[in-house]
Amino acid sequence: MLNDLKQRLFANPNGALSLSLRLLKENGRHHWRQYAFVLFWMACAAACTGASAYLIGVAINEAYVNRSFVGIATVACAIIAIFTVKGISNPVEVATVRWQDDG
Repeated sequence: MLNDLKQRLFANPNGALSLSLRLLKENGRHHWRQYAFVLFWMACAAACTGASAYLIGVAINEAYVNRSFVGIATVACAIIAIFTVKGISNPVEVATVRWQDDG
C-alpha cells in the first residue's frame, strides 16, 4: 500500500514532490541555515494565524460575557503583537528566499 502511494507520488520526475526532494538533496546541506530560518518564520506566521482566530473568540467572550474592559484591552494588545509578528514574517521569508536565489 505504501509502495503504491510512493510510486504515484514520484511517478512524474518533474512533479512538485520530485523536484522538491531533488532541490533538498542538491542544495540542502549548503543552505540548511536559510531553510531553517524560512521554516521558522513560516511556522511563526502559521501560529499567528491560529492564535488570532483563537483570540477573536476570547475578545468576544471578554466583551459580551465578562463585560471586562481590561480583558478587551489585554486581548487587543495581544492581537497587535500577533499581527506585528505575522506582518514581519512574510517580508523576512521573501527576502531570505530571494537572497538564496541570488547566491
